[in-house]
Amino acid sequence: MKMTTEPELVKIGELARRAGVNRGTIQHYLRQGLLPKPVKTHRNMAYYEASSVERIRLIKDLQRRRFLPLQVIRKIVSGRNPGAQVKAVLDSQQAALTTLAIEPKAGALALEEAARAFELPKKLMREMERQGLVGSYEKDGQRVFSGPDLEVLAAVGQLKQLGFTEAAGFEPKDLLMYKKSAEALLEQEVGVFLQRVVGSKSPEEATRLARAGVNGGTALLVAVRKKLIIDMLASAGPEAVDQLLSGAPQR
Repeated sequence: MKMTTEPELVKIGELARRAGVNRGTIQHYLRQGLLPKPVKTHRNMAYYEASSVERIRLIKDLQRRRFLPLQVIRKIVSGRNPGAQVKAVLDSQQAALTTLAIEPKAGALALEEAARAFELPKKLMREMERQGLVGSYEKDGQRVFSGPDLEVLAAVGQLKQLGFTEAAGFEPKDLLMYKKSAEALLEQEVGVFLQRVVGSKSPEEATRLARAGVNGGTALLVAVRKKLIIDMLASAGPEAVDQLLSGAPQR
């Protein structure tokens, strides 16, 4: 006679402790249909399968490290073979993201060279790196910047040349608003992309759409920002908009 082992049941506090999350996270996952419903023994007492710990860890990993939206995660964890589904989704995601990678040593400039090229104080560059606005790597004993990091340094250098300096009241920490805004937008963009593309498109199609989305999304962001600025100034009257478009200084 084959013996069956009853699943281990634990209270929500113990489940949260083992999984390394808080109770609110477990309750949220339950509402989203990501976890099996608990066994209720009383109106205010419920027990959860201890095996849910691994599922919770998988969900958190797919959220934090892979940026998968909960709609995609729900399909994975509710399937018959979650492991195979995770691999299929991540293979497609990796194919899409790898194609966007930039050769790290292409067009590299050492810190001293970049400081001269963009007329930036090295102190400011180090502060930008500390804030996570740019990153560098070591090459031949020097700190080197390349790719998009050089573009960020060039943009900041241009702002300083236009008068956005500490003497005028602008501080390095002010740059963080761009990083925070971009991070929030990127999280939403990645979520939408993965929900619509990854898992439903082939790796080749996901790759094509990822590359197109980077260029198209950047152009759209610039256009929308310009439109919002003009719309905001429109409330000040047509003269303000005319001055902005013509580049004429305000009186």
